[in-house]
Amino acid sequence: MTFSNDASQKFTSIINEERYEFLVIYNPTFEYWTMGISKEGITLADGIKLVTQTLLLSQYANIPFDLISTHPNDANRDNITLFTLDLVNG
Repeated sequence: MTFSNDASQKFTSIINEERYEFLVIYNPTFEYWTMGISKEGITLADGIKLVTQTLLLSQYANIPFDLISTHPNDANRDNITLFTLDLVNG
């Protein structure tokens, strides 16, 4: 997954033949990005901080895949277009 510099981004992705909706929002107060994931209008996870070198979804047993970034820095307003998330076990 790649991102734009828009403060709020919404997109869908098909993973394991299932459609997931992703909402990525920049928090200007604390200066970090968060992500929410839903499926069929039901929120599966919300407020996930976009950090690097961490399996972001490992605590969510209801999501059958994980996402990780190998970018050298956590996502911020200046580098979000370079920040990518890779699918793990999907």
